[in-house]
Amino acid sequence: MNNKKLIDRRKFLKMMAAGTCGAACHHILTPASALTAYAAQPTGPIKNFVELFFYGGCCSYGLFPKHNAGAQTKMGLLYRTPAQATPLTGSPNMSIHAAFAPLLTEVNADAQHMAVIVGAGALAADYAFTRSHEEGQTQNQRLGLDWRSATGIGVGAAISQEIAHPFGMVSFDGAAPFTVGGGFPARSIDSLENGGKPDFWQDDWFKLADARAQAVGAAAQTAEQQYIRSAITGMNESYSTLQSLATIQPPLPFPNTSIGRQFKDITRLIMSGIGARVFAIGIGGFDTHQNQAQQHQQLFTQINDALLAFVRNLKVIPGQAAANAWLETAVVQQTDFSRTFANGSNPPGTDHGLAGERFVLGGRIRGGLYGEVPDAVKFQNENGSYPGTSWVQFSSMQATKEIVLYGMGLNVPFPNYVGNIYSPLGIVL
Repeated sequence: MNNKKLIDRRKFLKMMAAGTCGAACHHILTPASALTAYAAQPTGPIKNFVELFFYGGCCSYGLFPKHNAGAQTKMGLLYRTPAQATPLTGSPNMSIHAAFAPLLTEVNADAQHMAVIVGAGALAADYAFTRSHEEGQTQNQRLGLDWRSATGIGVGAAISQEIAHPFGMVSFDGAAPFTVGGGFPARSIDSLENGGKPDFWQDDWFKLADARAQAVGAAAQTAEQQYIRSAITGMNESYSTLQSLATIQPPLPFPNTSIGRQFKDITRLIMSGIGARVFAIGIGGFDTHQNQAQQHQQLFTQINDALLAFVRNLKVIPGQAAANAWLETAVVQQTDFSRTFANGSNPPGTDHGLAGERFVLGGRIRGGLYGEVPDAVKFQNENGSYPGTSWVQFSSMQATKEIVLYGMGLNVPFPNYVGNIYSPLGIVL
């Protein structure tokens, strides 16, 4: 490579700031041995926040079927009768997919702790590109990019900086970008047991900077090269510290599935007390363009089994301030976008729509239905095949905003996109 390809210090810092935890560079570059220097913790009752992402655009009417004539007409093959699903408290016209019945029972055993947000999304004025999987994931659904912000700092990056801990934010979400804004997209590590490093370790700039710093020898290194070598040493040490947690065994078993292993790793980090507070995991397969009912059954069953094991483990793991970790944990489900009505696209129900449902659960979550469940008239009168702007009642980031600000006590600025509806939910107990 010629000199034009050399990495400069600013670019190197940006790259390193987008590491396994997505923290600000002066925190994530710190070796694990210096953890005690960063003791900042969320101050609220929620200590652990999990974002569970359904990749491919989850059909909200498959996850939360509605029961009225308009729904039956619009939803076609995915329509479920109340006898085929699990009714939700608060509305005779809405249920959750039958695969989630065990989870719903467990979550609501002591009180109602699953919240279902109806009509979460963004208005067309701001979200006209909703047909794009990539933009749907990074704009308004993920802990990601505020593309209209003067600073370019995304929500995830701001949360990471506020926690100010090398392991404050960790993603086990494969190669998918986690936090976006203010630098390179953060990449996630593989499972603790598999030992896969983030893919930025393979970046040519990263390898070139490391090789050149080592080639001159320690005595001849410039201050910048010494910093680079120190940063790489710190990142490797921090990564090794995370990997060492694979020996921790949760008290109860997890299913041996991808999503099950991800929840198991989060449980390990919570049990370790290492300081991790925000986690990202995900499951693919929702880019369904045929056999949706059958694929949803398989996917929802996997998710239920993994989440059920997670909740049961949290209930027997000691919490930091509360009786157990369940009382300090919140899970928010997100997806790229909703889907169109079954009779408005070909194959039925496979195009990309604006508004859908999200579920939130946790020991400090005030459960129940939030938002108006569309009735038969609203279904029948909807213009065209899309769940359109009349369905949008809440920003898809509203639940995350309330958990981060009020549940965790983190002072994080949330972007006010044009057309977003930041309407208070009051879901944090």
